[in-house]
Amino acid sequence: MKRKILKRKSKLFIMVLILLGVALVASLVIGGENPGNPEISLRVETDKDVYLVGENVTITLYFVNNGSTEITLPSLSYYLEIRGPSGFVLGMAVEEMRYVGDPIIIPPSSERCIDSYVWGQIDTETRSQVPTGAYTIYVGLGYYALEGSKTIQIG
Repeated sequence: MKRKILKRKSKLFIMVLILLGVALVASLVIGGENPGNPEISLRVETDKDVYLVGENVTITLYFVNNGSTEITLPSLSYYLEIRGPSGFVLGMAVEEMRYVGDPIIIPPSSERCIDSYVWGQIDTETRSQVPTGAYTIYVGLGYYALEGSKTIQIG
């Protein structure tokens, strides 16, 4: 059992490293903005804060530009991880790469929906319903090294 968990965590770690590597290459090719920019953020929203057992959880991710200049992104690639009372229950990397001629422009004082994901409260390891408790959704956008999170309650 522990080997299986370590193997799964290793695969997720490798996916995240690959995603960050792709983002680094893209930033070198396109020359993106300063990743330490305090005017940009990653917002994680859910359709509710408290869920009944078995209810679908809709997670929506937004790239927010609160600055006065437009932001150019070569990619909206991200990773999503959910942890609860029993630890890690979901991990995935979503790679969405654009070409140099087709960047994503985020105008000043605006936001862009990156993606929406529906989680059926299933633990990817056991393939069963997760127990009741608090679950934190962690999301990272590789190109800007931005992270966001939100905690929800099940049960």
